[in-house]
Amino acid sequence: MFLMTLTTKNNFLKWILSIGIVVTLFSLYYFYGLMPTPDSQSFRALTEYFIKTKSLDPAQLNHVYYQWPAFFVLADIVTSVTGLTLTTYEFLLFTLIGLLLTTVLYVYGSKKYAYGGVLIVVAFFISITSFIDYQAVPFSLALALLFVLFMLETRQKSIGLSIAMLILYACLLMTHLFVPLFFVLYLLARSLFEKNGQNKSYYRSLFIITLVSYFLVEFAIAKFSLGQIITNITKTPLTYSQIALNTFASSVSNAINDTAQLFSRTVTIAFIGICIVGLVLLLVTRKTSVVDKAILFTGVVYSALGAVLNTLGYRAIAVAFLPISLGAAFLFKGKFRPYLAGLFIVLLVLFPFVPLHQSFNSEITFQTGETYTADNFFLNHYQWQNPGFVITDFWTQTYLASKLSTYVYISTSLTPGEKPDSILYSPQFAGLELGNYSSVQSLSQGEKLNILYNDGFSYVLVNGQH
Repeated sequence: MFLMTLTTKNNFLKWILSIGIVVTLFSLYYFYGLMPTPDSQSFRALTEYFIKTKSLDPAQLNHVYYQWPAFFVLADIVTSVTGLTLTTYEFLLFTLIGLLLTTVLYVYGSKKYAYGGVLIVVAFFISITSFIDYQAVPFSLALALLFVLFMLETRQKSIGLSIAMLILYACLLMTHLFVPLFFVLYLLARSLFEKNGQNKSYYRSLFIITLVSYFLVEFAIAKFSLGQIITNITKTPLTYSQIALNTFASSVSNAINDTAQLFSRTVTIAFIGICIVGLVLLLVTRKTSVVDKAILFTGVVYSALGAVLNTLGYRAIAVAFLPISLGAAFLFKGKFRPYLAGLFIVLLVLFPFVPLHQSFNSEITFQTGETYTADNFFLNHYQWQNPGFVITDFWTQTYLASKLSTYVYISTSLTPGEKPDSILYSPQFAGLELGNYSSVQSLSQGEKLNILYNDGFSYVLVNGQH
């Protein structure tokens, strides 16, 4: 009843509550080290390289993503004009993406139900916490822009609105490979589901324009790796099998983690169940709009394609859950509303067990300030003109490789018998097998490497020639 009373005052209070809930949820992720997120290391390196060299040549090794330059150009413009550091900009971008997603969800839900704005925000983010790729990276930025396009779709059509949507779609084309296809597929679904002849013709024309422009960009601007992309698409996808493996794989077993895992799964499954039950009732009672059905079709079909084609199909789960989350709001219209309000509050209270359970993952995927300094010390002092055998952890490898334009043999494990000439050891090396060595000092002595850098957390070990 508290939630119902609080959200009936005015729309502004509901919107603030929605933002507050999302900020609280993802603040938990921040404190558990999942922000600025693992993939951002690679894109941070690519952005730093572009800002320094002004080169967007995708033909260079590890620089294929420059085929979609909007993300990097935006970072360069903002940091140059404002004087912000790149890490500060990344945090602001991360926040902006979350704000756009939250605002779109709130507007989308509040137009349909009295409590829809708040409920769809809560239901969406909690249901797909483990599936949404929310990072300071091109995909997340493109997803936020896609959601804005969906929000504009709920407004009355006009020439100005159509132009604005095409401009946003052009931004998508220059930001990511697959996300524009989400919108193309949506327009196809919208043209099929529309019963009004004039609207059907409008969306059919828009579908053709966006589809043609997509292939023009891919064949003209992003043609460098087009052949490799087509080859990769035809490979057997492993995404869903990996998700299933990670879901059911054994984790660190102790009383705290076992309890956290129990509540974590309970919260996630409960929210997904509520959303799906509500959606089924919406479909049965035919209370879904054409926009709802088209977005649902887009998300479900593309996710299904990801099971047979290597097209990052799981990324479309977020699209599918935009209308699916409406199911939670729909259930609040019935006589069970007081009970559902209480259940929502209980599940929100239990939500911290989700990041608590995930915090038991031994791998440190984010780049701390200390690690960033150590990584760049190594980059600036190692003789890359005559590289040898370098060992570091996987996530540091992605950062190093993205800042290099030549091939360097970088391994992510210390195999017995191998003789590295350089080791970049950081806290991200959690669980690294040191072979017969019990410490960095013993590793240095055993492999006859000099410790050139030591801040108490990270170490740079090299032989005399490097």
